[in-house]
Amino acid sequence: MMSYKISSTVILFIFVHSLPFVSSNKISSLRRRNQGTLNSDSTTTLRCAVTLVDTEYEYPAGRDLGDDDDEILCQPVVDRKMSALAYPLNLPQDFFELHKEKLFAGNRDVLIHGGYIEENVVKGITNDNVQLVRAARAVADLSGYVERSVLVVRVGALDSSPVYEAQEMSDNFFSEDRLTLRSQYSACSHGKLTFVPASGQLAGGIENGVLDIHLNLQAKDYSRLELTNEAIIETERILKTSITQVVNHVIICHPPNLRDADNWLAFAYLNQPISVYNGEWCGYVSANMHEVGHNLGFRHSNQIGSYADRTGYMGYSYNVTGWPSMCFNAVKNWQAGWFMDRAIDLDVTQGGWKGKIATFVDYHLVKADEYVLVKVGDLFLQYNRAKGMNAETFDKPNQIVIVESNTGESELIGGLDGEDFYTTYFQRQNFTGTGETLFVAICSHHFGDNKTQADYFRVFIGLDSLDCSERSGTSNEIIPVPATVSMSPTVSSQPSPSPSWIPPERGQSCDDDLSAIIVTDAGNFTCNTLSINTPLRQNVCIEGHEAYNVCAESCGKCVDGCADEDRYFLYEQQWRNCGWVRDQPYLDLNAICALGNTPHNYCRETCNSCDSFIDGNSCGDSIEDDAFSISLGISSQSHSCAWLSHSKNWFWRFALCNEKYETFHACAKTCSKCFIRSSCEDDVNSSFLLNDVQRDCSWLENEFIWTIRDACIQPNIADKCRKTCGGCV
Repeated sequence: MMSYKISSTVILFIFVHSLPFVSSNKISSLRRRNQGTLNSDSTTTLRCAVTLVDTEYEYPAGRDLGDDDDEILCQPVVDRKMSALAYPLNLPQDFFELHKEKLFAGNRDVLIHGGYIEENVVKGITNDNVQLVRAARAVADLSGYVERSVLVVRVGALDSSPVYEAQEMSDNFFSEDRLTLRSQYSACSHGKLTFVPASGQLAGGIENGVLDIHLNLQAKDYSRLELTNEAIIETERILKTSITQVVNHVIICHPPNLRDADNWLAFAYLNQPISVYNGEWCGYVSANMHEVGHNLGFRHSNQIGSYADRTGYMGYSYNVTGWPSMCFNAVKNWQAGWFMDRAIDLDVTQGGWKGKIATFVDYHLVKADEYVLVKVGDLFLQYNRAKGMNAETFDKPNQIVIVESNTGESELIGGLDGEDFYTTYFQRQNFTGTGETLFVAICSHHFGDNKTQADYFRVFIGLDSLDCSERSGTSNEIIPVPATVSMSPTVSSQPSPSPSWIPPERGQSCDDDLSAIIVTDAGNFTCNTLSINTPLRQNVCIEGHEAYNVCAESCGKCVDGCADEDRYFLYEQQWRNCGWVRDQPYLDLNAICALGNTPHNYCRETCNSCDSFIDGNSCGDSIEDDAFSISLGISSQSHSCAWLSHSKNWFWRFALCNEKYETFHACAKTCSKCFIRSSCEDDVNSSFLLNDVQRDCSWLENEFIWTIRDACIQPNIADKCRKTCGGCV
C-alpha cells in the first residue's frame, strides 16, 4: 500500500532578498574577530533582512495537524549586501504586530541600534532600539520562456552520510524521462520554465548539477538552521564566490540525523534561491516542487487548515519518489504568469459574463474565445482536468476549482462539475461588500480531442442572476432565463411561532439509505462513497442494480429540494462540516442530528431534517397541475410542483425557489421551505478582543475561513457571532 506523510513541511519565509549577497566567509570572520559576536559594539547598528519561519511538523508527531512554531530570523545586511546566513531574531511583539504586513510584503529591513549576533542568535534588542527602513526588492521573473540553473548540495558530516548517491540525486532532480523537478515544472508551465543542472565548469567539481561537501562536525549536534548555515559557508568556500552569483537555485540535502531531524521534512526561502531537505525527503518530487515553489514566490494552498488543498503541489508533500503527477492551483498559475495570454480579470458589477474555461492542461490547444484562468474579485477559477501532467490531482479532479486569496496564501473554496444540481452553481453572498450575491454556474461541458480542441466548461458568472443558454451535460437543450416571473396561487407563508421537529423515516422524500452497505464482486461500498465517486456511479447506477434503489438520490433515481450547506460550523466546540457528519457511524446520526444541534440546521440532507412538521401539519407541495406559472415575455406557462421537482428542471428550482416568488410557498417541500430556522444573527452591538485588537462580527464575517475558524473556537466570540461562526441551531 502506498503511504504518505501529511503536511510535514518546514517553511522558511525570506522577505528581503534583492540586495547582493555578502560572502558568508565575511560574516564568519566578523564573528570570529569578536569571539563569536557580530557588531557587538553598542554604538553600531545591525541591519537585518527579516525572515519568518513557520515550522510544520510531521503528522503524527505528538501534535495536532496544523500546529506550528513561528520563528523570526535575521539575514545580516553588511555593506549593502545581504548574507545567505540566517539567525533567530526576537523582535518586540508590539513592533512586529504593528509592522508585520510591511515586513511580509518584502520591502522593509529592520535596523537594530546596538544589536549583535552571538552564539548564532541576534541579541541586544529592546523595545526602543528597533527601526523599520525601506529596502529594494526583486522577485523571480517567470514571464516568457525562462531557464533557471540549479545546484544540488549533497551534505555529509563526521557522523552521517547522504541518503542518496550523487548520480541518483541528479537523476531525481534533472531526469526528463520520469517525474522530476525539471520535467514537471516544464510540463506544468508548458515549457515556459525549465530547470537545468548547474555547470560542471564552475569551481569545486560540480558534476551533473550536484556538489559534494563534507562538514568536519557531528551533525547530531546541530539544528536544521545551524547546519544550513555551515553548509552555505562550506559551499561558498569551495565555489570561491557568493552562492547566488553562480546559480539561480540552491538545493541543500542534509543527512538524516540532525539534532531536530525527527520531525521536520523541508524548508525554503520565499522568493529566494535556497531550499533545504531532511534526509530522504530530498528525493521526493512533491517536496521538491513544493519547496522550489516557495523560491518562486508561491505560498501555501490551504483548505480549512494549512496544506489541505490537494489540487496541487503547494498543499501536502508525499514520501514517494516520482509521484504524484499534478501542478498548481489558479492563484499560483496566475502569479507565475505562464497563462496570462489566456487569463481574464472580470468586473461583474458591470454585468454578467458567459464564457469558456478551458483546462490549463490543454493550454496549447486553447482557442481565442477560451480562457484558462478567470479572476473575479479575490476568487480565482481554473479547470482542474485530471489528465496528462495533472492526472493525479487529489482534490476536485475534473472540476472548475474555485480558490480565494487576497494575501500570499490561498484557500480552496469549492469545485463545480455540472453533474447534478448541487455541483452546478456556487454562490458568495455580499460579494466584495456590494450587498449582492455572486453566482458561478456551469452551463455545459465539452470534451476536446486532445489534438486540436481543448476540454472546457461553459460558465456564467454574475451578480444576483444566472444566465445559461444551455444546460449542463451533453445536451444542447435551451434553458430560457425568466425575464419576469409571476406565480399563482397566493399561498400563506406565516410560519408557526413555535415549530417542532419530528424526525421522519428516511425515504419520505428522496434519500439514500445511509445504513446500507452494497456488496459487489469488486468490493463493498456505501452511498456516501457512491456520491463522490463518478466512475462508480456510472457502473452501478442502472435500473436493476441494488445501488439504484438503495442510493436513490446519489444515483439520480429521484430528486428533492433538500441539501446540505457547503460551509463549516461549530459542533461540540469543533470546526466541522457536513462531510464529517456523513462520515460518522449511522447509529450515531440520531444524536448528532438531534433538534438543537448545529448539524440539524446545516446538514439538512444528511440529517433528513428538511421535511419538518409545522404545528402538527405536514408541510408539502401543492397537488394542483397549475400550482404556479412562469411568465416569459408575452407567453405564460403553468406547471405543477411535480414538474418542478424533476431532475431535469434543476435550473427552474434554482431560479424560482426564492422566498420572493410564490413558488417557494406553493411547492414548499420541493423548495425546502419546510425547514423553519430559529432566529440566528450576529450581535452587531458587541465586540471582542482578538490578537490584542478590538474586532466585531462584521469584520470577522469578511475574513478568510481559517481566520474565522481560529476565532470561532473561542466560546466568547462564538456566542457573539453565532451566524458567522456557524452556531445556529
